[in-house]
Amino acid sequence: METKYYEVPESKGLALTFTITVGLFSGYEEGKTFEPVDVGEAAHGWMRERIGAGLPILTGSFTRAEVFYAYQRESGIECRNEPVLKFSGEVVPLYNSSLKDEVVVEMLNDLAAVLGASTGQTRVYVRYRDWTWILQKEGEKTPREE
Repeated sequence: METKYYEVPESKGLALTFTITVGLFSGYEEGKTFEPVDVGEAAHGWMRERIGAGLPILTGSFTRAEVFYAYQRESGIECRNEPVLKFSGEVVPLYNSSLKDEVVVEMLNDLAAVLGASTGQTRVYVRYRDWTWILQKEGEKTPREE
């Protein structure tokens, strides 16, 4: 017996992709390393809160990766790497076709702040469509800014 699938009505549209990248090390020096489940629980909390308020959500999947970076310090060039989680998805036309870009950006910023707070991050990196930006925790500095 052949299994058949059909195209779900109103599910086709532009692929408006997004990614939020959050580090799993707390801070820039040796500190706590968070587990992916910590970030996943924060994402679920954000989703529950929004659904409970009758607001739309963005769904996606987490992928583990490792970011490599370097910066100048008085003592020399500091090279580091850190495990990160990437929360990636699409603004699915079937569920979110009425969302304007400004609303999606606001949702991404809100979710990125929740994910960043869940791991004590100073910065969280966001990408949507062809745009990319960095959110920084108020009152915090990066080693490059010191």
